[in-house]
Amino acid sequence: MRNDKVCKKKAFTLIELLIVIGIMSILFFAGGISIKRHRESIAMLKIKNEVGDFFRLEAKRAKESRKRYEIDFELEKKRILIKQNELVINRLELPSTFEYMKISKGKREQTLKRDITPTGNINMSLTLYVFQSNFSKGIQGDELTKYAIVLKNNDEHVRYLHVKERIPKLKIRAKEIKPSENGSKDASKKSYWEEIRG
Repeated sequence: MRNDKVCKKKAFTLIELLIVIGIMSILFFAGGISIKRHRESIAMLKIKNEVGDFFRLEAKRAKESRKRYEIDFELEKKRILIKQNELVINRLELPSTFEYMKISKGKREQTLKRDITPTGNINMSLTLYVFQSNFSKGIQGDELTKYAIVLKNNDEHVRYLHVKERIPKLKIRAKEIKPSENGSKDASKKSYWEEIRG
């Protein structure tokens, strides 16, 4: 009698294959969210550590050298340039993870200029807002505010550039930031912001 060995090949059924693909998709999606949050965390740490220090250093440079320096805010390109006679002497590259804007009197700006005076002050106060990024649309008014950097030239007892850094105490969207009015969520309203450094 002939003994034939029957080899059974194990194969995935269509249902098993779909289950495996589904599980892998969930893992990739969860991993993607985790990576995005990690990137945002690192980028925010860079902003907290570098932006304020950048302006403090430039104010000190102007005060010690008794020279005027120009500040070019190119926020759409995510950079800030320090110039003298059109020559770039220092630059700060902002993390691409976020969007940046100045909002004042209902006007939104991503390109603006200021000067650091020979006394180490800024010629006009301003607040820079850092928003959650929406790469496909840019600033649309729905992005959440993540941070605010206030550059002041008129603080009492402070005769040079004063940098204040704040995080929102609650969710503030770009479209909710208004000039000083009742119920405004401008960074000047301390009830909406927690001061980090200043």
